[in-house]
Amino acid sequence: MSDQTARLVQRLRTRLRRAMRRMSWAELAFGGAVAVGSVAALWLLAALLEATLWLEPTVRTGLLVVIGAGLLGVGAAFVARPLGRLVGLLDGPSDEEVARTVGAHYPVVEDRLVNLLQLAEGQASHAPAPYVDRAVQHLAEQIDDVEFEEVADFDPARTAARWSAIPVLAVFAFLLAAPSTFLGASERLLAPRTEFDRPAPFEFAVTPGSARLVRGDSLRVTVRTTGTVPESATLLLRNRNDDSAQRIALQADSTGTFRHTVPNVRRPLRYRVVASPVRTEWYTVEVAQRPFLRQLQLRVIPPAYTGRPTRTLAPNVGDVTALPGAQVRVSAALGGAPVAEATLDFENGPTQPLTVTSDSATGRFALRREGTYVLRLQSEGGIPNRDPIRYEVSLQADARPSVTFLQPDGTAELTPALTQDLRLQLSDDYGFRRAELFYRRADADSSFSSIELP
Repeated sequence: MSDQTARLVQRLRTRLRRAMRRMSWAELAFGGAVAVGSVAALWLLAALLEATLWLEPTVRTGLLVVIGAGLLGVGAAFVARPLGRLVGLLDGPSDEEVARTVGAHYPVVEDRLVNLLQLAEGQASHAPAPYVDRAVQHLAEQIDDVEFEEVADFDPARTAARWSAIPVLAVFAFLLAAPSTFLGASERLLAPRTEFDRPAPFEFAVTPGSARLVRGDSLRVTVRTTGTVPESATLLLRNRNDDSAQRIALQADSTGTFRHTVPNVRRPLRYRVVASPVRTEWYTVEVAQRPFLRQLQLRVIPPAYTGRPTRTLAPNVGDVTALPGAQVRVSAALGGAPVAEATLDFENGPTQPLTVTSDSATGRFALRREGTYVLRLQSEGGIPNRDPIRYEVSLQADARPSVTFLQPDGTAELTPALTQDLRLQLSDDYGFRRAELFYRRADADSSFSSIELP
């Protein structure tokens, strides 16, 4: 065989192998469409059964085995062979078999392509080599324009894809219409040996859930129902270190809501709500202390001009009556939560801060006007003292001093020595420190003069 003939034969074989690969792709596309449709149909059927019946673990396991076996069978029958040929794991049809397929597809080719291959291999002819070369070249010219790849038929794959789209679309419709149902059924199918409880026909939303209260506050539990409202529910209350629980029956109102108030909570507790088959988690209630005033002690310092001593009020007496300008010293013994801030909040004046130590608060304020005040405490957690007492501040009246001339008792004349005895009577609530006499000569246009009286 000449080199030219060998090249023609090699070119024909290359074209035949391309046609074979395209035929394998067409077969793989058909098998893939069948496999996808089978997967979708089997999973849709299994998900519907599981969502409707909530199958037992043994049934789910058997169903999953059937699905797996079906998918393996479909894969082996429609996917494995063309895929193996494409990746080189399996041998495809021979060149002569592909040539016969091309001949069946193109009547103009018929058996010429097979004959050409046979002649090139020296089969079916004992003619001299030049005659064989000429015959091969002649046949090659006749089939040169034939498109071998067109023998691959993708129509079955397209038809299979259209049929496979039906279960695929059904799966997506199921997922969009009831996502939780589909995903839940799929999750259970993928865990065939796990026990799953059928969901209850209702759900509870508990308010406030876990909470932090201040000692003495009330716990107001509100339970809202989603779904079918149960006839009754039970509130379980348990102290933190107590295994026994107090059971409180609850009844729903017209809106399907259960309510209960636990008054005067003094210690930490846990609670949950139960209505078969639903049990909420255990919620934790922490209890924080409030700061409080153990004892109030006031000391009133009168103004210095009065000369009066400091007086101490009785314990826990916060009402003050004193002269304007008096100073009041405040000493408060504290209890409960550690106090971070203490203030005297005046109704008609600025707030007065107090100095806080570990268990006391001290400070002072001056009496300027009448009104009220309260002692406010705030813990490090921002919790205030409950209902602080409001105290009264009152001012005492301080009468004006008075002067009465005792001598002379009317108009008088000076002595020859130009003198005149004076006697005065002075009166005031709290005495005098100094007195001055202002005078002026009547026959002169002069200003007043003054002398300090002894």
